[in-house]
Amino acid sequence: MTLESFVSVSNNSDFPIQNIPFGVFSTSDKPTPRVGTAIGDKAVDLSEVAKAGLLDGVQGLSDPVKIFSESSLNTFMSLGRPVWRATRLAIQDILSKDNAKLRDNSELLQKVLVPLTEVKMHLPARIGDYTDFYCSREHATNVGIMFRGKDNALQPNWLHIPVGYHGRASSVVVSGTDIRRPAGQKLPAKDAKAPVFGPSGRLDIELEVGWFVGTGNNLGEKIDIKDAQDHIFGLVLVNDWSARDIQAWEYVPLGPFLGKSFGTSISPWIVTMDALEPFLVSGPVQASPEPLPYLQENRPSAYDINLQVQIKPAESSKFETVTVSNLKHMYWSVTQQLAHHTVNGCNMRPGDMGATGTISGPEKGSYGSLLEITWSGKDKITFENGVERTFLQDGDEVKITGRQRENSDSKDRSYGYQLESEIESSEEKCAELPAGFRYVADTRRQSMNPDNFLTPDLENTCSDVRKRGYLPIENYGIIGNMRTIALIGTDASCDFFCYPKFDSPSIFCRVLDKDKGGHFSISPSTPHTSNKQMYLPNSNILTTRFLSDEGVAEITDYMHIPANGQRRTTKPLLPWIIRKVRVIRGSVSFRMECYPAFNYAQARHSTEVINEPVSDDQQTIAGLEAKLYPEEELHYYTGRDRVIYTSDDGLTMDLRHLVKCGEFECPLVKLKVDVKDTAHLGAGIYSEFDLKETQEVVFVFREVPIATDRSHETPIDRRFRLASDPPLTMSLLDALFRQTSTYWLEWVKQSTYKGRWRENVLRSALTLKLLTYEPTGAVIAAPTFGFPEAIGGPRNWDYRYVWIRDSSFTIYAFLRLGFSHEAKEFMNYIKNRCDDLNEDGSLNIMYSIDGVKRLDEIDLLHMDGYRGSKPVRIGNGAYDHIQLDIYGELMDGIYLYNKYGSPISYDMWCAVRKLADYVCENWEMPDMSIWEVRGRRQQFTYSLVMCWVALDRGNDDDNDNDDASTLIMPLVFFSSPTDPRLLNTINRILMPPEKGGLVANDLVFRYNFLTTDDGVGGLEGAFSMCTFWLVEALTRAGKYDKKLLNRAVVMFEKMLSYANHLGLFSEEVARSGELLGNFPQAFTHLSFISAAYNLDRVLSHSKESD
Repeated sequence: MTLESFVSVSNNSDFPIQNIPFGVFSTSDKPTPRVGTAIGDKAVDLSEVAKAGLLDGVQGLSDPVKIFSESSLNTFMSLGRPVWRATRLAIQDILSKDNAKLRDNSELLQKVLVPLTEVKMHLPARIGDYTDFYCSREHATNVGIMFRGKDNALQPNWLHIPVGYHGRASSVVVSGTDIRRPAGQKLPAKDAKAPVFGPSGRLDIELEVGWFVGTGNNLGEKIDIKDAQDHIFGLVLVNDWSARDIQAWEYVPLGPFLGKSFGTSISPWIVTMDALEPFLVSGPVQASPEPLPYLQENRPSAYDINLQVQIKPAESSKFETVTVSNLKHMYWSVTQQLAHHTVNGCNMRPGDMGATGTISGPEKGSYGSLLEITWSGKDKITFENGVERTFLQDGDEVKITGRQRENSDSKDRSYGYQLESEIESSEEKCAELPAGFRYVADTRRQSMNPDNFLTPDLENTCSDVRKRGYLPIENYGIIGNMRTIALIGTDASCDFFCYPKFDSPSIFCRVLDKDKGGHFSISPSTPHTSNKQMYLPNSNILTTRFLSDEGVAEITDYMHIPANGQRRTTKPLLPWIIRKVRVIRGSVSFRMECYPAFNYAQARHSTEVINEPVSDDQQTIAGLEAKLYPEEELHYYTGRDRVIYTSDDGLTMDLRHLVKCGEFECPLVKLKVDVKDTAHLGAGIYSEFDLKETQEVVFVFREVPIATDRSHETPIDRRFRLASDPPLTMSLLDALFRQTSTYWLEWVKQSTYKGRWRENVLRSALTLKLLTYEPTGAVIAAPTFGFPEAIGGPRNWDYRYVWIRDSSFTIYAFLRLGFSHEAKEFMNYIKNRCDDLNEDGSLNIMYSIDGVKRLDEIDLLHMDGYRGSKPVRIGNGAYDHIQLDIYGELMDGIYLYNKYGSPISYDMWCAVRKLADYVCENWEMPDMSIWEVRGRRQQFTYSLVMCWVALDRGNDDDNDNDDASTLIMPLVFFSSPTDPRLLNTINRILMPPEKGGLVANDLVFRYNFLTTDDGVGGLEGAFSMCTFWLVEALTRAGKYDKKLLNRAVVMFEKMLSYANHLGLFSEEVARSGELLGNFPQAFTHLSFISAAYNLDRVLSHSKESD
């Protein structure tokens, strides 16, 4: 039964009744510190609870009045875990809604419950000794690389013992205490021979968790690892402030001293181990080397607690997140730390404190110190207002949070500990020392449900969406016109747009360089605004809504596509980005920015705002509109300000706008040149305007049509000119929206799919349609380039091309869903490639959308990359790889089209015969296979299987590692889904990577990243496509084994949760659940459609059989 309190507790409170932390506080009317707990927004005075006799029955709690009237928890800590547990349960009972002893005693309630806003927190214990460990492998590795090089990153002893140093207990202070910037000796330059004295210039934070000893041990005795948890009272957050320049000079030979001892801040509330028990998980595998016996644990000892650091620069008014990590990343657990600390007979006492050391995750976004985040000051952190930091400056404020929530009995149970801090100047100043800091930390919680934690929140606070200038990849939607696409973020910023084609240079590319990349953003200026994003039903028209107390606004984004009926007329497709801003309720202030960066931010451009008079064409159309529209709907004007951007690479774009006045006086939208813009190679434009309910502004970004001589223009010439360059009017925009909406609705109607997950399947189909280049029928792998497969890593490829291996999946998906026209057009594209074979009779593995073979790879070294992930690449150096598997996919695609689509021509059969001959001659040749490894060629099982498919339709012999591509075997009928060898392969793949498998959290890696070198280097995430392949393999085997079928359903549903809020999949998923790689990826959506189609078919058959 769910435990509830009579004290009001909000859903997002840090202190529900399930928590019951312990701390020490005082109040202005009762300045003597005493022990308390917290619930909701109240502190609970346990000394008053004890005086009322409510704790008299707790076994082992001999004198509760005395114990809880003390100014520290040391005496209570010394009583042992059975007493801590019994006391906590008793407090929960006293505060429960069913216990009237306190609930109905109004006089006692006045004494016991104190608003948290009225209490002063103190250190929770008298800290006799303090030891800080060094237990995050990622942190130790990063620091080692910086100072010793990659080959000697970890010291020889690090994987054998939890390394620690003796901290300064007297410098440990409670959150909110002023910290003074330390002074000491430091080297003025790297190559300096002698130090100088002065204040630290490299003041850093360290994200840590601390643990308090409850019951200790006698001198000469040790605490056994299996008993260690019973000796730990609870956890707090810790910031072990570090002066990196002082530390670097004094570090050798005895380790940290003055660079660390000037201050360590901790949170005021200690969360007990009993409260944290629901969040126990297995930590990192300690297998190579295996710990010595006294450090070996046989039960989970890590804690799944999400940790976050936010900084508010002195020049800013809001906190911004600089890192997100998790306590479970820690290599050595807190129990191993305690066991090691005492193995020599060192005696620990109640109130002694240990800390984990800096907790860093595997990626840059999860590093726990500024030293790592900025890589020793080489990379700057840029905040939204343009302020930059490498280390802390006076006046900065820091907030550290740790959050977790248990989901039980259909009700959220929150656990956590709060450490709040702000950094501001000290009131006391010395001549030699700059102002110091006051530190705050705050530990609130996230959902314990991993799917909820790993998928993006659908409702974001606008100010919190961007982290260091970048949106999460999953926070983007896509619009397009089957020539190119644009990515629109949940904050309504267009951050990616290549023009005029998919593989053309970018104009907006902020997603790959927050400063230089260029963007087209429209966002509310109103603070505390949340947002939601969705597609209009059965379309690729995207809407982003902004909601606040003051008003609700909606931004609708699309690219024009004429409806099917009109496409047979002379009406052209207008390749415009159309952005309609509308206020639905109240009033909203906006800021629009259009900052292009032509040719991958390499070309300079000029910006000109011209004021255009009303043209004859506009006057003519205005007369027609007066006959068609009611008077109130004609209350609009076309903006006379027209912005023209002229690029040095020959491209000229313009920005126009139209304002609909609604029921009020027309709002003024004035476009201004940003003369202060120095980040881009040309000025941007901005506008600040206010809209009220029913008012609209529509912005149109397009290429400027080539000017023509109108002196001898005939009526027919004028008609063609107006068709491709129509005046911007309300009737035009209504028509474009109507045509585009009609096109998508009519296209979706062709679908014949009626099975389960239909909405998700159709969204994938709509996405694939956007990735189709209509002039040739090509379907690209993804519309983006340079999106990283691991944050900060080198795997950043260009996917704006057509992979031959996608052919069978593409044709299969389109045909199975009823889209025969798309299958036919793609088949025509394939036929054209088969008509242009290489001299040896082979095909390229990939081509451009126009069929170009050569796709030279170039590194854009001037771009910073997504969150620092370099290099950003265009082109693809794998275009000339030998990958024999492509012939299997190609032949399978031709087979499927011939079977389910239309019979192929004789000429096509001749091309098939040539390709089959090539396979017969070359099938044993080593290749690079499906994963496009960039090391040596070798024989891959996948390639051999697909060569068999190639011949049926028209092993990696020196490697023992499993490869997810072998899952293709039952999908192409190479082997029976019940073949024991196949089932054995599937069972091996289902094991975690640490045990030789490929599955973690029901996500499938393409090969074991722990043991495989593919010649590229760097980390990568789990492959979304491989997960759907495993689902389909389990589905096919599940026709004969319901356990496997059930496993397929669960894995499929979990994988669905990794789609973003719009149903879009990326290429990969990080272990943290973050979407990685180029986005959205066609292969993943194709594999999803195939898995959904076959899983639905098997489930329907199974239901009928039942």
